[in-house]
Amino acid sequence: MSPFMPMTQRLFKFGHRTIGIIFNFFIFVTLLFAITSPNLILGDNDKTGSGTTLVTSWLLIIVVAFLLCTATFPSFRHRLKVIFIDHKLATASVVCALVIGWQVLFVAMVHPPIGFDPGAIHEALYNTSDPELRAYYSEYYNNLLLVLIQHGLATTFHTTSWLFMDYCTLIMADLAALFNIFGVWLLDKRKLAPAMYIHAAAYSVFPMIIVPTPMFGCCRLCRGTCWGTY
Repeated sequence: MSPFMPMTQRLFKFGHRTIGIIFNFFIFVTLLFAITSPNLILGDNDKTGSGTTLVTSWLLIIVVAFLLCTATFPSFRHRLKVIFIDHKLATASVVCALVIGWQVLFVAMVHPPIGFDPGAIHEALYNTSDPELRAYYSEYYNNLLLVLIQHGLATTFHTTSWLFMDYCTLIMADLAALFNIFGVWLLDKRKLAPAMYIHAAAYSVFPMIIVPTPMFGCCRLCRGTCWGTY
């Protein structure tokens, strides 16, 4: 670092590196606990009482086969380079479209009632006389804004179904990702395709789209992926 570099630029670089280190640390911790989760145990699982599903088995087989082909066959690596690097913008757009389609299918097939805070917020849309629910909001009044937002949506579209609220969550989550990708495009167009790949990978396994409570808090994931892009 040059001794003649302006102090503001030094502070900016120091802050940028510090944030990057903190982000990488928490991502590593998240990955570590995800890998060691009982839900990922293969075979008989004494903690959850279940075993490896057929879907999990096929997924692992496909991942291993893909890695072996990438490491073994130069022609396969070349094709991947052509698809994901030489034509990265087109490929990233197709991947994002496929992820959105997968999200819609996932929400359509999986939209169960959620307990805890999401359940209390959803129940407040049609059951306002329950004393336990009133006691809940007297203690957790920070959720009143979400109740009012969902009440406005339910009044406008005349439905309080979980499926509708999940679709609203999905739309807000994807809009947050779109705004984040647009911000990357404004800052550095060269990183647009990597940002799209990162968002597509994250959103393809983002289960919070079926939990209406964080409907307007999905940008947390986007903030993380934005720092990861840089």
